[in-house]
Amino acid sequence: MKKNALIILLILIVPLVVYFALSRSTGTAVVEAQVNQPQMIKFASRMCYDCQRLEKVLQTVYPEYRDKVTLTEITVQDNSSAVQNMIKKYNVKLVPTSIFIDKNGDIKARVEGYMDENTLKNHLEEISSNG
Repeated sequence: MKKNALIILLILIVPLVVYFALSRSTGTAVVEAQVNQPQMIKFASRMCYDCQRLEKVLQTVYPEYRDKVTLTEITVQDNSSAVQNMIKKYNVKLVPTSIFIDKNGDIKARVEGYMDENTLKNHLEEISSNG
């Protein structure tokens, strides 16, 4: 009987522990769009499948643009006022949402959902080009 109770407790407790560990704030930096610097703002959740897929694409593509585009990653579970203000400012309703801002501070593109490598490259190229 004790073995069954232990198994039931583990089944109930382990998912809760994992959830709270994943949803805990990681101190995500929130940076407003910088003048004269193109920026990509990515709103995501650690528990979102498409966010994880986009992260893999970003790890492949972004290094080429690291010196040209500032990347700001915002975890929507962070309840800080700065994060909540950014979510309101950019009207984020679902994750992942990526905002592409040119060097003049103008939003050039907004993508809700997953992006493949070519789409991400095209948006990064557009905001990082001198024209």
